[in-house]
Amino acid sequence: MRSGPRALAFLACPPAHFGRLAGHLRAAAPDAHWDFVCFYPPPENPGAGVRVLQPAGPVRFALALVLRALLSPYRSVWIAVEDVRRTDAVLPLVALSLLLRAGARRLIDRAGASCPLAGAWTEPASLVIAGALLPVAWAVTALGLALVPPRQPAPRRGRTALLIPMLPDLSHTFVYREALELLRRHPEWEALVLEAGDDRIVHAEAAELARRATLVPTLGPLRYLLAYLRHWLVRPRAMAGLVRFFQPHTASFGPGATPDDAGAFLRLEYLQHSNYVARGLMLAEHLRRRRVGHVHVWGTTYPAVRALVAHRLLGVGVSLSTFVDYDYPTPFHMLPEKLAAARFVTTCSAFCARHLAARFPALAPRLEVLRPSVAAGYTAGKALRPRDGRSRLVYVGRFVAKKGLDTLLEACARLRERGVAVDCRLYGAGEEEPALRALIACRGLGGLVRFEGAVVNERLYETMNRDDVFVVPSRLLPDGERDGIPVVLIEAMAAGVTVVSTPVSGIPELVEPGVNGYLVAPDDPVALADCLARLLTEPGARERVAEPARRTVRERFDLETAGARLAGWISRESVSGA
Repeated sequence: MRSGPRALAFLACPPAHFGRLAGHLRAAAPDAHWDFVCFYPPPENPGAGVRVLQPAGPVRFALALVLRALLSPYRSVWIAVEDVRRTDAVLPLVALSLLLRAGARRLIDRAGASCPLAGAWTEPASLVIAGALLPVAWAVTALGLALVPPRQPAPRRGRTALLIPMLPDLSHTFVYREALELLRRHPEWEALVLEAGDDRIVHAEAAELARRATLVPTLGPLRYLLAYLRHWLVRPRAMAGLVRFFQPHTASFGPGATPDDAGAFLRLEYLQHSNYVARGLMLAEHLRRRRVGHVHVWGTTYPAVRALVAHRLLGVGVSLSTFVDYDYPTPFHMLPEKLAAARFVTTCSAFCARHLAARFPALAPRLEVLRPSVAAGYTAGKALRPRDGRSRLVYVGRFVAKKGLDTLLEACARLRERGVAVDCRLYGAGEEEPALRALIACRGLGGLVRFEGAVVNERLYETMNRDDVFVVPSRLLPDGERDGIPVVLIEAMAAGVTVVSTPVSGIPELVEPGVNGYLVAPDDPVALADCLARLLTEPGARERVAEPARRTVRERFDLETAGARLAGWISRESVSGA
């Protein structure tokens, strides 16, 4: 028999976040018996004391919201969403808006915090209009595809814009450096940010770029549909070609879509998702208003999808800088189409260039190698602490599988067994942190390894010592994910800190074993422990690679040189030369 008050929760979040949101709700009302109404399919085992009611589709979800919240005897009603900026469907949004205005309802986000309503959530009238306009958009699309012959638009003349994937974001600092160098050379160019990041730690480069960049606005359902219909009215042949171009790839994005889906751009439930092609139409609308004729894009995932939409709709020229993201299995992957549209493509290493050229021989004449770089004198003013005889092992970066941090921890355990003093500091954050903490506990490394969290570069270099050893034990994952050339290795070498890594991907293009750093086999904790033991006990092994490391960065990874090359390529390929 049930005991405790009954509580109802509406969850609009992917299955991966169900447990987190459910945990927040249970913590808020631990004695309640919960009924969950889920928009997305829930996990198979949602947990004890939980009944999952999963309506099929947005209409039934909206009805469940209203009927259960208003007519059922629940003590409290909670609404949990992955992100208040995301739109899950027009009708559920209308119901949510009305419910939240009606009385004591609470809305929480994925962190479990109460959050204010924003944007479309507070505009039920516009959502109702959008819902009524959606069948019109479907009808116009079907009619246009049946009657209008497609045509690729002529190349567009205009300004040059730089498309920044996300700002701020700790993993994109090298992108910000390149963008700032380009803007220094061409102040008439503009920087457009595709996604607003939520990192609390902001490097100086991100802060400087934020002062000069503009966030591409995200349109609500009504404004988006009006822009969509306007393009059909003004440029019907380009729209017919655009929809047909993306039709075969629509099934890659979510349930309910088929390869011949005429509504490739009309799935409003995905309107705010970064990988959805509708976000490209929003970008195209912004570029049209700003009279942009060429965009340079960092990344071949969602940034390239959006640029490809603008290219096919408006004739905007595109150039791409890719890292190692071209193999990531993302929706609308379309790598051949993205590369074919690009006037030139840069890769972060010769390794990646060879890989792409082997897969796409026609790309070879348009392929350039542009390695990550740092400004001359990057560590000037960040003088490392003088040698004090104490050495630390330092890792800086994301805690993800491809970084091989479990190998570093196993190597630390072996160093302890050999009697070598170990002081290991891990700077960063990421999805692997719980597993790493569990491994530390299992191996009894709690007194040897410390998590320092994410820090700005300035603070990091204030705490580092030239006796330290910088370790990035990268690995190749079974799905092909790997590092390119880790920028943190370049930064450490510029500071004269000894680096140890692995011969994965483009890393050997930076680190020459025994000359300016050291390489060991990936996934080999014994080999890593051997190398680290030598460096920790023989100061000469560190000292002899310090100056060659600094020289390598000065001569081959200089930001000013890289910026001049990239600016030249963009200027050459821009239709307007602007």
